[in-house]
Amino acid sequence: MSQKRRKSKKKKTRKPPKRNRSQLHARPKPVVFKTPQYYLQNARTYPIFGCWMEKGWQEQGLARVVVARQQPDNRIIFAVFIVDHYCLGVKDADVKTDISHTRFRKLMLKIFAEPDGEEPDTCSLEFAHELIFGAVEYARQYGFEPHPDFERATRVLDPPDAHPFTHKLEFGKDGKPFYISGPFDDIDHIMSTLQRTAGEGNYHFLTHIDEYGDEVDEMLDDAVSRLQEEDYEGAIEICEEVLEMDGISSDQRCSALEFMGNAYSMLKDFEVSYELLSKTLEISPDEASLWYNRGITALFSSRTGQALLDFEKAVEMEGKGNMAKEYRKKLKLTKKIVKKEIAQRGSDFSLDQFVEQQDTFQKGVRHMSESRWDQAEQTFRRVIEMGDCMHQPWGNLGLSLLMQNRFDEAEESFKKALEMEPGYEIARDNLAALPEIRRTGQLPMFDIKGPFDDAEIDRSIQFIED
Repeated sequence: MSQKRRKSKKKKTRKPPKRNRSQLHARPKPVVFKTPQYYLQNARTYPIFGCWMEKGWQEQGLARVVVARQQPDNRIIFAVFIVDHYCLGVKDADVKTDISHTRFRKLMLKIFAEPDGEEPDTCSLEFAHELIFGAVEYARQYGFEPHPDFERATRVLDPPDAHPFTHKLEFGKDGKPFYISGPFDDIDHIMSTLQRTAGEGNYHFLTHIDEYGDEVDEMLDDAVSRLQEEDYEGAIEICEEVLEMDGISSDQRCSALEFMGNAYSMLKDFEVSYELLSKTLEISPDEASLWYNRGITALFSSRTGQALLDFEKAVEMEGKGNMAKEYRKKLKLTKKIVKKEIAQRGSDFSLDQFVEQQDTFQKGVRHMSESRWDQAEQTFRRVIEMGDCMHQPWGNLGLSLLMQNRFDEAEESFKKALEMEPGYEIARDNLAALPEIRRTGQLPMFDIKGPFDDAEIDRSIQFIED
């Protein structure tokens, strides 16, 4: 029986397309995550997006002014100025960078909360420039400096001498400074300054009357008692009620914010405590105990750089007072911690950069707590760009990516965190859970905990000032 040999057929293989040699070696462009400081430094090179001010500002003596520019990535950087053109100049200032158009519109609604729902007036940059810098110039004649954040916020404006004044704007009222007290003002200091610089009869004033008499002071005394009895929720409730009252003095407002801040600290809500004590310092920046108390909350909210600055301020203001020894002891300990942490980042890493990095990290944590995962991701990338020496930003970045269903990127971030700190349990647990998450698509429940949430908090916070 004859066998037929089958001819084997050669498979035709496709030749790969010819590629340019430059394509073979092409690499994706690295993504550069820029810090708020970067946008601020370059703000004046960005085009103006718009300028706005509230309606009726001429009669009120107080104007909210917003100046916005558009970053190269189409996001917004803007500054807000609260301008008292009757007397005090710029009473408040703030600047925000890298804001989406949607969020910018929402923030504008909060800044200009018109009761009738009307839009704020638009104005030219030249007009905003003259109103802001003119009010500062006028206030300085009478001994009043602009808000501490004014210089930072002016980076969104043009340089002070960029636009000549038209001199059509009137500052003061009827040729004299006219002081109208606000809820956060140190009225006694402002009045004595006007008396010294303008002179008797050369200024007008309108201050709010205390309509509650001794009731507020009694409530604040009760809040102190609650703190001593460790009834922190009760102290918070009382202080919230005080802050809702109209016409309370700046000292009373300061005390209520301070007591609330201390209570939240003892409840281990250090972020809220830090924010409240920061507001307290805006009202009363000359109290050593307030700087010390905020320094304590800064430590517990992983802001060791800011804690160092706060303790330095407390030591300076306390002088040879009763708490000087305690303040110096805390300052010495914090200096050692900060020196070690900065050394990890390199010899050219400054304290200011360290403070900014830690504050940026806390913003990322806040984004996580609000489930704003894309913003959390961007924020932790900025932290890493500032100085890549910590495992926590990589772990938090991994979780932010995981919650956006970007599993491969999350895996790499968790591995990076474990490479830097093999004992990092959170990253190890998340990495172990990834296969099941990939399979089911079911994202994990999470709980954001601070590094001191399980710590015993002693009575380092000063509840009563001598």
